[in-house]
Amino acid sequence: MKLNRNIAILVLLAAMLSGAGLMFLYQKAGDETTVSSSARLSKAKARHTPGRSAAKASKKQKAQAKSEFLVVGDGGTRARLLAEAADEERSLTPEMASIVASLQSCLDDEDRKTLTKICDKIARIRRERGEEAVPAMVREKAVETIGYFLPGSLAEILPFLADPNPDVAEAAADQFDDVLNDASIGDRELSSIIVMMANVIDNEDTIDSMMMSIDCNMRNSVKVSTCNQILENGTKTIVKQLRETIADILEVEVDELPADNKALQKKLNDWLKENPDDEDDEALYKGVEDDE
Repeated sequence: MKLNRNIAILVLLAAMLSGAGLMFLYQKAGDETTVSSSARLSKAKARHTPGRSAAKASKKQKAQAKSEFLVVGDGGTRARLLAEAADEERSLTPEMASIVASLQSCLDDEDRKTLTKICDKIARIRRERGEEAVPAMVREKAVETIGYFLPGSLAEILPFLADPNPDVAEAAADQFDDVLNDASIGDRELSSIIVMMANVIDNEDTIDSMMMSIDCNMRNSVKVSTCNQILENGTKTIVKQLRETIADILEVEVDELPADNKALQKKLNDWLKENPDDEDDEALYKGVEDDE
């Protein structure tokens, strides 16, 4: 009887060990499958960078997201947002309510020309009656609509980057940040945008994004050309920040840079001679073609 009991115990132990081994192998296989799937997903994402059409569709969805949530949202959050939106809308004058409706129509109909006229009207009202004559809610709606048409609507977004209301200014900065990271925009077009904005921008967060874009999203020749143009025409705030970016490019400390901008431009040009563009940079930095 003892022998039989010992045999039974050994059989039971063998079964337990076998089961644990199978579980280990199954879990390891599952982990490998997960890693493999993640790797495939990362590669797929790297291969597919959305073009300008996809980016515009995404912006339109974001711009419409608030109003859509008011329709399909649930529970207390939806009720609160509906109440807040109703209160804001009731507080608008007929003139301001009309502007909001027109902005929504521009977005729905993709009407760029009418948007320009509305933005001109908003600017004129603020100039003649004061900054707050157009409520923050209306200004935010304008920023959302303008964002859909970027980078073509850069002139319209500019006034809102310096808006006294922090929510409006942040919304405008976010829209501009999307432009700086839009894969469909080539580095030469990006350079033109940054150089143009450098003449007027003093918002430090926006400038940080611009500096990052110069450092990371441009081939060396375009990078140097952009820096040289900003040194000549940029605002004091952006030129000061640019010197830090140039120090990173040249791999030196900021206090090692020449104080004179002309001397600094020469130093950049000398660096470019030693670090010319690579043969494949044109393909790498030209921007992703439209996927329509």
